[in-house]
Amino acid sequence: LALNEKEMNAFMLIATNLAKKMSIDMRLINAEQYSFESDGKIAKLCNTVAAEYNDSQPYKGTQLIFSDIGTPAGNSFNLYQEIKRVLVQEHGLKPDDIQFIHDHDSKKKKEVLFNDVNNGDVRVLIGSTKKLGTGVNVQERVIAMHHLDIPWRPSDLEQRTGRGGRQG
Repeated sequence: LALNEKEMNAFMLIATNLAKKMSIDMRLINAEQYSFESDGKIAKLCNTVAAEYNDSQPYKGTQLIFSDIGTPAGNSFNLYQEIKRVLVQEHGLKPDDIQFIHDHDSKKKKEVLFNDVNNGDVRVLIGSTKKLGTGVNVQERVIAMHHLDIPWRPSDLEQRTGRGGRQG
């Protein structure tokens, strides 16, 4: 990896960012060079999500998946699509049961989505801390929250946790 002078000044941040991506999925570094790892973090996440999904079928338990990296942007590899692909193709979840918060970009669309999650019509909701954090009230049936990465600020982790872990 060749770095220019400006990048060398931020070497530790660059190294930390690359390490964070590599710890989740090497395709975040180079999607052409690497492929799905059947024993990698995404596969293990999907195994857990599928097991929770099946175990909670009678009462339509819902799950939240948080990731601030690998979000859908342009034509590059993104974790959200990959998670959905694995859950649908390898574990048999219904595609409509899995939603991305960023696809619901208006207040009205979010209200409908939040209602669908709280009713158990959407069982898996994927998003970033920013989009799936403050103001997201989907706690009625949450049985699990999955953090693919850890945000930089402790308050952001607290915000994530607050989406499902509510008093009462």
